[in-house]
Amino acid sequence: MSHPERLGKYRITETLGKGAMGIVYKAFDPDIQRTVAIKTIRKELIDDDERAGMMMARFKNEARAAGRLAHPGIVAVYDYGEADELAYIAMEFVQGASLRAYFTREARMEERDIVSLMVQLLDALQHAHEAGVWHRDIKPANIIIMTNGRLKVADFGIARIDTSALTHTGAVMGSPGYMAPEQYKGEAVDWRADIFAAGVVLYQLLTGVRPFTGSPEQLMYRVCYDDPPPPSAAAPGRDWERYDPVVARAIAKRPEDRHPSAAAFKDAILHAYAEPVSPTISEETIILEPARAGVYDPSQPSWQTDRTGSGATPLPQSVPGAPAAASRSSPPSRPPTTPPGDAATDPDRTTSRSGTRAPTLGGLAATLPPETRSGLKWAFGGAAVVLVLIAAAIVGWLARGGGSDAAPQPAAIAAPPTADPAAQQRAAAQAREAERAAAAARAHAEREAQEAKRAAEASARAEREAREAKRAAEASARAERDAAEARRAAEARAQAKAAAARATEERRAREEAQRAAAARAPAESERSRAASAAATSPPAPARAPNFFRDEATTMKVATKLQFSRALMREQIDVRTVGGVVTLSGSVASHENRALAERIASGVSGVVRVQNALRVAGE
Repeated sequence: MSHPERLGKYRITETLGKGAMGIVYKAFDPDIQRTVAIKTIRKELIDDDERAGMMMARFKNEARAAGRLAHPGIVAVYDYGEADELAYIAMEFVQGASLRAYFTREARMEERDIVSLMVQLLDALQHAHEAGVWHRDIKPANIIIMTNGRLKVADFGIARIDTSALTHTGAVMGSPGYMAPEQYKGEAVDWRADIFAAGVVLYQLLTGVRPFTGSPEQLMYRVCYDDPPPPSAAAPGRDWERYDPVVARAIAKRPEDRHPSAAAFKDAILHAYAEPVSPTISEETIILEPARAGVYDPSQPSWQTDRTGSGATPLPQSVPGAPAAASRSSPPSRPPTTPPGDAATDPDRTTSRSGTRAPTLGGLAATLPPETRSGLKWAFGGAAVVLVLIAAAIVGWLARGGGSDAAPQPAAIAAPPTADPAAQQRAAAQAREAERAAAAARAHAEREAQEAKRAAEASARAEREAREAKRAAEASARAERDAAEARRAAEARAQAKAAAARATEERRAREEAQRAAAARAPAESERSRAASAAATSPPAPARAPNFFRDEATTMKVATKLQFSRALMREQIDVRTVGGVVTLSGSVASHENRALAERIASGVSGVVRVQNALRVAGE
């Protein structure tokens, strides 16, 4: 199906992805002159009006939650609109790959990249939490690593806003394996659910595996009751012992036992790392493909041909112990005909008769600093030119007879005048040959001098470029320092604003408490009169049925029954109409039948319990 040409003011250019409920497009905003991503939802694909209303409410909630956040680590939302049967959100167009894609390729990050990723993630979560937004679905698929090494948090579709009544206690939402225990149990959820999910992500980054695995039922039980092995045990030999307490506190079962905030979680990671943190993920992690089993063999040279015969397969730089490979440089103008160890392609090494390589002068010089190597190159070049000139002078001198006081030469070179004509001709030919050799030596010396001059000019250019690069690096470092200072100032302002807001809220709460205390006395007397009147009046009928309230009550009762160890294996069906809960099915004993009725009666929102459970064998 072809995509629409426009959605509102946005011009659709291509399709980025398709899902069960809608399509994500790449579009262009003509007003701001920028590329955006358009996330759509098709209302006619939802099978009933009530579910359609709920899905649309979730869709709007994503726009509200992300739209009130302005942070470089969160995907920005620009606009919300509706067109025909579509509702859409215009958001920031991000180029990169999700963290799930890295896990799918079994990429293992270095410690510096793990810490950088977690610091960026927790900074974004801290900003969202201070704005009163809990994400509640933090997982690798919602963490995007951009091509510049920065991180973006996406998909606030089930986020909880502190002023929103869209979600409530009893609703189970999230992604299995990353949901906190309180999300499985249908209890109240706050920002500490995001701390739990971030702890699961850190565990997976450190070990390469998730802490909780299995079927949905096994996942629910293990998240709520089991403790996974610490990262140092799940990935032995990686020296992760210092991160064990950090992860254990982040994925604690009770919310009050976790890190009190995302900022506190970040401080614990930085304390364990105890080194400067890079603001971005390293280029090697972003660009290079991870090593795959059966393709990369560290014992093979970096010039081997891949299995498809398409060309050279450079070693990944991220593999420890692998030789450096210029994977991002331009390919050579012609393929090598010998391996790198051959003398034809490796001038800094020589091969002995036994086949082993021995270090030479060039190989030793490669270990020296660039300035020393440049000086040595000039010294050896000058010495070579001098030697060539001396050799040319000696050959010319010999050709001219060696001077007036020269020693007698062999007869074949300097024959006496009385020698035969053939000997004189041979001597003349030898003299001409010597002259030609001297001329060739002089020409060679001139070429060497020109090459040396060009090398000097290239060295001077390289030095100038090095100075320029150094100045650029210093400017970049200054820019990073300025950016860090600006970020710290912004964080300080945000903290001051949050503190002022908390003080205002506390003052308002005290005022409300005072007003409530002033009105408590007449309210108490009115309550006692109402209680006495209610004692003589007939019982109130069950409230009118409400689909969403009854569904939430059914979910809470079922969750409570399922998490009872005595009733976990019983076959109990729960149905709620107008607050009246009906229990049906079979149980093993009368004690379990009574226990099920007591548990259901204690759930908030239950008006009455109709116990239709049968005891097995009766």
